[in-house]
Amino acid sequence: MKPIFAITLLAGLSLAIGLIAWNGFGVMADVLTTGGWLLLWLAPCFMFFEALDTVAWQSLCVPGSYRFGSLYFANWVGCAVNWLLPVGQVGGDALRARFLIRYGMQGTDAVATVIVDKTLQAVTLVFYALIGLGLLILHAGEVPISGGVLVFALLLTSGIFIFYRLQQKGIFSLITRFVRMDTAGGRFTQLVTDAAALDAAVLARYQMPRQLLKSLVWRMLYRLAMAGEVYLALYFLGHPVGFIECIILQSLGQAVRAAAFLVPGALGIQEGGYLVLGMALGLSAEVGLALSLAKRLRELLVGLPGLMAWQLSETRHWRRSLNEQQSQ
Repeated sequence: MKPIFAITLLAGLSLAIGLIAWNGFGVMADVLTTGGWLLLWLAPCFMFFEALDTVAWQSLCVPGSYRFGSLYFANWVGCAVNWLLPVGQVGGDALRARFLIRYGMQGTDAVATVIVDKTLQAVTLVFYALIGLGLLILHAGEVPISGGVLVFALLLTSGIFIFYRLQQKGIFSLITRFVRMDTAGGRFTQLVTDAAALDAAVLARYQMPRQLLKSLVWRMLYRLAMAGEVYLALYFLGHPVGFIECIILQSLGQAVRAAAFLVPGALGIQEGGYLVLGMALGLSAEVGLALSLAKRLRELLVGLPGLMAWQLSETRHWRRSLNEQQSQ
């Protein structure tokens, strides 16, 4: 683990424990006990919602080339890695590209597909956060967190625009021009060639407006559907709220989590975000914190099997490759 992630993990864990202690361990236990075994239903519900996310990603692939089940598996494993491992919320996306290559897609096309998909994720995150912010202001007026969310949305929008323009200009070819390579000339030439091919593959994805629009629509449907998880969690915890409140909690909670990408799993930051958001909507501090912990439970229930499935998949792939080499 890199030092920065180790430091932020320790800080985030300390913050999470501090928030639980501040609300009282007994009080938190009582709130979570109300939900009890019903909270386990959040895991299968998420797996259902994840199908929408997979369709959004599949929309960027060549129609009919990749089975939904294969992409769903890759998406599941990618989420597990981003949730539970200190990879800065990008390690799972690199793994998704690896799965595409294993499924037969060219390396540059696989990476380009994931890059464009990640860009669209960020676009819908900003749009969703702004929807949530507008609903929050209409519902509760100005709250302390609203300014921070707006600043984050503006910064992320600027970052997306800059990243998009760099993609249009050939960002990977530009990088190779400014990076000195202590390698043989042939290897550097190959790197430049690969970078140019990747830039071309990314541009090709942006020249498919129908697929891009389809992916954006499915991605927004996925984000809106995930508000259903908030509704179920609060219902199980004995504090049901309306769907508008669920959208506010889900959209702004995800924005807070995305802003804390340097903290593994946004540990502590997510808990503080849901606590503040819940109080702004009239929920008690312990209920907002319990909502975050319920989501953590779902991540473990979905993510740990995902990590195990990844290791089994890699083992089978390694054995298959070894057998093919021995048979040649």
